[in-house]
Amino acid sequence: MLRPRSLSARLFLATAAVAVAALIIGSWLVRRAVHVEINEKVRLSHDDAGAPVREVVREVVGDPRDGPSAPASVDRRLLAALAIVIAGSAAATFLITRRIVGPVGRLRSAAATLAGGDLSARVPEGGTEELASLAAAFNRMAATLEEQEQRKRDLSNDIAHELRTPITNLRCHLEALADGVVPLDRAALSTLTEDVRHLERLAGDLGVLAQADAHELRLAPEPVDLAAAVDHLARDVAPRLAASGLSLNQDMAVPLRRALVDRVRLIQIVTNLLENAISHTPAGGSVTIRGREESGMIRLDVVDTGEGIEARHLPHVFDRFYRADPSRSRRTGGAGLGLAIARQLVTSSGGRIAVTSEAGRGATFSVWLPAHS
Repeated sequence: MLRPRSLSARLFLATAAVAVAALIIGSWLVRRAVHVEINEKVRLSHDDAGAPVREVVREVVGDPRDGPSAPASVDRRLLAALAIVIAGSAAATFLITRRIVGPVGRLRSAAATLAGGDLSARVPEGGTEELASLAAAFNRMAATLEEQEQRKRDLSNDIAHELRTPITNLRCHLEALADGVVPLDRAALSTLTEDVRHLERLAGDLGVLAQADAHELRLAPEPVDLAAAVDHLARDVAPRLAASGLSLNQDMAVPLRRALVDRVRLIQIVTNLLENAISHTPAGGSVTIRGREESGMIRLDVVDTGEGIEARHLPHVFDRFYRADPSRSRRTGGAGLGLAIARQLVTSSGGRIAVTSEAGRGATFSVWLPAHS
């Protein structure tokens, strides 16, 4: 026979069992103690005038075993029955309370530990259905808080690291200029300007991510001709592609419905994907931008013939400050935020983004955006 897991079901069954037991025992004791019967007899008598009178007489006959102290015996047995009922109810209540209070006490203790800053607090996920569900919810909450706290620490460390490099470069250049070690010429000014721009880009990227996290990223969706936007971007990145020895191909379906997206954010999304492709594709390779309509969405692919991404890195490529090749990314000046920003902007626009790749065989970043009806 299956035992009920629900706490409410157990309480109901326990209460019902105690009531039935009390009823059976009480009835038996009362029947045993009060063994009486009521007899009616008709008796004829005469009144003062001598006229016959018919009387009904009720006689209560007790159990002979009770003897003359029958009322006291009945009282004692009724009190015993009452004591049994109270004791049974108390025992059942104690057992049920212990089943409830034990897990709740552990949960309260873990919550206090969690509030004190120890995010590793967990509770056993056992007991009744409701308590097990509550414990599982608490553990999920604690795990989420612990993961978020770890991400905050990692983010703070990464930001400090990213800021340290350009700030150190600036300080060293300025000290060298002040000491007369390096002449104040165009090359020195160009270096200083590049460090300042790196800081500016980093601050801007962090600002975008902070707005997206706070759901304060302002978007102005409008119908955008994707082919025209891609063509405009191709002209803008042409000098960078030429300097890197790469070619850019466009493969846009005709006709192609317009995408419903913020135009500025669309340019930012595609630019970040192109920058990523250019940074990881060696000279002589190519980058292709492909546009299609798929399941009522506009799909945009940025395909490169670069080094590709190993399978172990694929789940993390959109994480902030994540680099599959840290030394190469830092040399090219990237902060590891471009793909994270692209994901945030795509998600905020009602779309989604994904990547497919194999090591040594290039990568394909795909974006799906809402189509304008």
